[in-house]
Amino acid sequence: MSNKEIQLFCQDLNIYLMERFNYKTGPATSNMFTIDACRKHFDLYFRFKPATDMWKSDTIVIAKIGFKHTRAGHATDLLKFIVKVSNKYQTNNIGIEGANDSLANFAKKLGFENVQGKLWIIDIEQLRTKLK
Repeated sequence: MSNKEIQLFCQDLNIYLMERFNYKTGPATSNMFTIDACRKHFDLYFRFKPATDMWKSDTIVIAKIGFKHTRAGHATDLLKFIVKVSNKYQTNNIGIEGANDSLANFAKKLGFENVQGKLWIIDIEQLRTKLK
């Protein structure tokens, strides 16, 4: 994974979030391994292709996800965005870290597999099929 790659993903995420939530400036910022996007309507934190024992290196991990308005389709739409750009960034998995009960139920419904405690993962092609 290159720093350029995470910056490009951050740019794509900014475009998506600005369109989805009608913001004029990009809410997401990136550093070497993570992306943070926090505004009034959402609080998101991603690990981009983390090099750890917990996650495969071709994974985008959602480490924090929160929306002001729940059950409005925001999380599902965010997953659709990640699936849409997955080929561009050669990612094959989406992980969820630290899932509370509500997020765990959401993950189960979409076919995520519980790998350890509050960690969930799904193959992007499997998720693409579920989201159609």
